Amino acid sequence: MAQARFSIREAVAEGFAFWRTHWRKAVGPLAVAAIASSLAATGQPSLVIIGAGGEFLALLMAHAVYYRIALADLGAESPSVNRPLGFQWGALEGRLFLVNLLIGVVFLVMMFVALFLLFVLISAVSDGAPPPQVQTFPELYAALGGQARLVLTIGMVVILASMLLVWARFSMAAAMTAARNSVNVFSSLPLTRGAALRLAAVWLVVRAPVFLLLLMAQQFGALVGDPASGVLATLAVGVIGVFFIQPILVGAMAYIYRKLSVGSRA
Repeated sequence: MAQARFSIREAVAEGFAFWRTHWRKAVGPLAVAAIASSLAATGQPSLVIIGAGGEFLALLMAHAVYYRIALADLGAESPSVNRPLGFQWGALEGRLFLVNLLIGVVFLVMMFVALFLLFVLISAVSDGAPPPQVQTFPELYAALGGQARLVLTIGMVVILASMLLVWARFSMAAAMTAARNSVNVFSSLPLTRGAALRLAAVWLVVRAPVFLLLLMAQQFGALVGDPASGVLATLAVGVIGVFFIQPILVGAMAYIYRKLSVGSRA
């Protein structure tokens, strides 16, 4: 099997080009996802559950719309399946639901094992004392000693980096599922072998501008002396980000799938 290659710059450029042409095709689900993410950001348990579930389902519909458009010539369902504004639920949406469910299980197992090992290490450097009973990461960080804080910081960096690389390895699952009209999760792994770092870089490049804007928005309330303004600014950036990030990422992943699938047959 030949080593598949793709350009990070070209993948991001293709994602932007796809966004400019097609983002309106799924404006309905994107709007629902933006509203749902705002509900999830309230912190109230019931609204968090409703918002997270609504955002998940809405993004599935949006991704299905975009993959039908981007990969129809490679075997995906015809874009004629897409309904006005992008509201529909068909075979592809169901397959993408299963794909995300399976990948979610992998992430949950990974997170459970990683956090267990991390807290074992924290307990070890804290002379066997269990971590304090706290509810948030800042509270935990403030309650720990110097060595335990260092272990926690390094551990969280390693966990987040590992999660990004795991996402990269599974990043072709949705595109392959759309192109082949069957659920493909672990069978997509050969496509991303040797390409995980570049795939992670594409994810970071696409999301970095919105992430930086979110950081600035969070500080806006402190700068103007009105915390509510900071919350509103953060929500506004998050809502706008949904309409940019999702079409760009799907467009970029579809482009990369073409490159990797051709390389796998070479």
